[in-house]
Amino acid sequence: MPETSRRAFAAAVTALAAGPLLAGCGRVVGGRKSSGGSAKGSFTFWSSWSEGEPQQKVLARQIAAFTKDTGIKVDVQWGGRDVFAKISPTLNAGTTPFDLIDGAQRNVRSVLVSTGNALSLNDVLGKPAEGETQPLSAAVKPAYTDLVTTGGDTWMIPYEVASSGFWFNAAAHPDIAADPPKTWDELTALFQKAKAAGRAPIAQDGDIALYNLYYFAELVVNQLGPDKLRAAAGDKTGDALKDPAILAAAQRIEELVTQHYFAPGYSSSKFPALQQKWAAGKADFLYCGSWIPSETASYLARGFKPGFFPMPNVAAGDGGSPEAYLIGFTVPKKAARATEAKQFISYFMNKQRLAAIATDTANLTPRSDIAAPAVLAGVQKNLDAATKPLHGQYDGLVDYQSDWTTKVLEPLVNSLLFGKTSAKDFAAKLPERSAAYWSNNG
Repeated sequence: MPETSRRAFAAAVTALAAGPLLAGCGRVVGGRKSSGGSAKGSFTFWSSWSEGEPQQKVLARQIAAFTKDTGIKVDVQWGGRDVFAKISPTLNAGTTPFDLIDGAQRNVRSVLVSTGNALSLNDVLGKPAEGETQPLSAAVKPAYTDLVTTGGDTWMIPYEVASSGFWFNAAAHPDIAADPPKTWDELTALFQKAKAAGRAPIAQDGDIALYNLYYFAELVVNQLGPDKLRAAAGDKTGDALKDPAILAAAQRIEELVTQHYFAPGYSSSKFPALQQKWAAGKADFLYCGSWIPSETASYLARGFKPGFFPMPNVAAGDGGSPEAYLIGFTVPKKAARATEAKQFISYFMNKQRLAAIATDTANLTPRSDIAAPAVLAGVQKNLDAATKPLHGQYDGLVDYQSDWTTKVLEPLVNSLLFGKTSAKDFAAKLPERSAAYWSNNG
């Protein structure tokens, strides 16, 4: 995700060169002004990308090509991440003012799926993409569509895949690239080595709570497997959060703090200060999503070659479930032009067209026949090596328990990560505060 959109990205989660035919939100696209309605031979698309972002440029080109090839006009609004805040008020109308939306799975689930307003796209998966002969389901990996399927109905067709892990300079550390750490002890040994050499081990911009949450969520999933943390968050008694894995995860985070593995000033840093420090080679590791190589490309130190490895197994943990964060298309149930919207999805998901997500935006796609960008080969390898079902970002906490995550978990994780709360106190307070939350919100 581009640096210019990072703040919008974080705000949207916690609250919840353009083509020649595109000139801004609600502008003329394919010959018709976006006005919230749909006419015959057209449909309305609300996108979560802003003008100028690489994905927006790819979509814009394909929208123009789609209109040229099919005669179907697309009224598109490039709303950015805030587009989801505009959806809820529209859902009680007889028809929605948009026929297609794209965005992160957590936002789509929270706004459309949880309210019963997402249309099943099983028919799109079951048919060949425009111009192909095999069903789309034969090319899109089931591991991804499983994450966006509820009760047998797939409500999103993903076109982009991200995953999180540790990033480092493979050119400066070829030994790590050749043999990345496989256990927690091996990982912390690398941190200690960096500190002994006078380098900051981990860059961490502490003002983004969701970046801080990565450590806790991934360490718990590492031990318990997918969906367990999310389920524990919904236990209204708080008892499920007394699992020993909670304390174990907190103790490992506490170790990072007490051993001073985070770069100095991390608790008061302002994004992207420490991310830039990492890119300059002044901190060895950064835990973040697979958008990092493209996001930092403009300020990476000369010769910096981004390398990746996942959160290694922890003691008594078996890992095996990489994280996957999906972005894709969803059609609302009350769409007036669902047929046209689905036709565009099928058009865009064609191998030759979708490949631009890999080549032009340096991101992964869900199709098994599209090669990963070279810089993300390690991410793709880790996803392909999964021995358990994939888990969603933060184990789906933001998808299913967004308010709980913001009000209960994030403040405690921040306090733990900043050294203000001990692991023991964290493990005691989490079930207590969760039970209190559910008592007031159940």
